[in-house]
Amino acid sequence: MKKIALILLLVGIISVGLIYITPSTKGTVIEECESNEECGWVSTNCCPPNMGANWECVNEADTELDCPENPICPAVMSPMPETNCVCTDGICQEQD
Repeated sequence: MKKIALILLLVGIISVGLIYITPSTKGTVIEECESNEECGWVSTNCCPPNMGANWECVNEADTELDCPENPICPAVMSPMPETNCVCTDGICQEQD
């Protein structure tokens, strides 16, 4: 019985690890910018905030994600950051 529980635990840990390691999307993430208006928070793994969104501060208009119809998303809350995403020295960056 202990072996079965240990195997299930190991499989669970490996599965969660693969979800975080394996990217769910393809496409181009652009961070270069000329103004603050170009920058914003985007879920680059195509997951919603209630299913493990991976938020990145990017150039929203130039970033092109090829999201799968059903992305693999972990069942964890990941709300959009409350910090500002701004253009600093030509790169979209989180503002402290």
